[in-house]
Amino acid sequence: MSTKLFSLNLQHDFYKDLELPNVELVPDQNSNRLISRYGLLAIQNNRVYQLNHPGQTNRMEFLHYLIQVGQKVIRFNLISNNSELFQITDLPANFLGQLRFCSSDTQLISEQGHEKTRLVVNYSSEPSTIPGCIGMLEILVADLLSIPVENEGVDYLIRLQARTTEWHYCLFNRSQRQLTNPAIVDAEGWKFEGPETIHIDDEEALLFTSGADRFPLQQVAKRTFALKNLKIPESGTLSSDKAKTLIKELPIPAPSETCFRFNQGEEVGYSQMYVYL
Repeated sequence: MSTKLFSLNLQHDFYKDLELPNVELVPDQNSNRLISRYGLLAIQNNRVYQLNHPGQTNRMEFLHYLIQVGQKVIRFNLISNNSELFQITDLPANFLGQLRFCSSDTQLISEQGHEKTRLVVNYSSEPSTIPGCIGMLEILVADLLSIPVENEGVDYLIRLQARTTEWHYCLFNRSQRQLTNPAIVDAEGWKFEGPETIHIDDEEALLFTSGADRFPLQQVAKRTFALKNLKIPESGTLSSDKAKTLIKELPIPAPSETCFRFNQGEEVGYSQMYVYL
């Protein structure tokens, strides 16, 4: 009966179910040779990768043996054909390097009552020479040995954070509808800044921005915004309770709509969306 050496769960905040698609763990040449030599069983199902020991000896004896013969690390390349991965991930603009993970750089977290070891992401500016390789994972045998004997291996987690951007809505009023006090608000009444009149390709538009607030890119909207025409009651105070809804749910930005600018030396990402009335 085989026993687990470690498992790895791949997640990304951008996706609705957190599942990170189209990423495969591929052992490098030396590690592939090790897996074959000792009959280790690699299982990859959806976003979970697991490496099992066949069980001729117990797990701890096997790991000690690897140390004795000088096999101190198991390396994997992260291979992906997900063309939007770097766009949706919290990375520097135009990042073309690699993501680096190591079992010696971790954080212990609890997820749904189950303890997991989160691998901290680090960055290398040098791109890989391997086609489709977005990063590298190193599992140190000494780290596997540090897991108590009674535990069934170790559960690692890679969870990439979604890129956060300023959201800019450009409203084109092609219907010439009368707008007295147009506003973009959420269900709690939080309001976008603006509008400011701008011109895009010689066409007038109203620009609304999230200002200093930044929102994560999302596959499915978790927070929605509506375009409303606010009324001014006798008190003279704007109220979203007395408003006409023009668009109930505005679109959320696509990863390809992310742009960058510099603000006081800081690189700021923003997502610009066009809305038509």
